[in-house]
Amino acid sequence: AEDGIRDIGVTGVQTCALPIWIGIQMQDNDPRANDGVYVSAVRDGGPAARAGIQVADVIVAIDDTPINAVTDLERLLAGTAVGSRIDVTVRRQGQTVTRALEVAARPD
Repeated sequence: AEDGIRDIGVTGVQTCALPIWIGIQMQDNDPRANDGVYVSAVRDGGPAARAGIQVADVIVAIDDTPINAVTDLERLLAGTAVGSRIDVTVRRQGQTVTRALEVAARPD
């Protein structure tokens, strides 16, 4: 979640206290996602942008572990150290693409 905030569809905003950062805002329950987590924003220069993650991508797996909701992604990232490389699999315009992403420390 970008800057400690994640979008929860149209139901509201919830804070996220993960110490690591990948530089995206994401949404659950988005009709464009079906399964996975919809990427609603990508922070310029952040880890996701450097890895080639784009707005409208749907994250479907991290390191081959299926992601069906924001909580799945947060749970998986909670055990990830700053500087770790993770493989992020996204669905983009009908194609499945995997990108290597280096997890960063949350900016101040």
